[in-house]
Amino acid sequence: MQCATHDLGALFESLTKRERDVFDLVIAGKLNKQIADALKTSERTVKTHRAQLMLKLGANSATDLGALAERLRRTH
Repeated sequence: MQCATHDLGALFESLTKRERDVFDLVIAGKLNKQIADALKTSERTVKTHRAQLMLKLGANSATDLGALAERLRRTH
């Protein structure tokens, strides 16, 4: 993870609504297929959104996303 705590809110705000939806479901432990079903979209679309949000947040894994989510909860 590359982002400092003070930049985390700004980075999260840079996500689109759909990327935030995917983020929420990823940190809830859902698989891409489950996320696609929940959002009524294709698994490929979910993979694209997931890749974009990970790039924007500087995360390398779902574990990194979970850590970022926890940091967001503590700062807001």
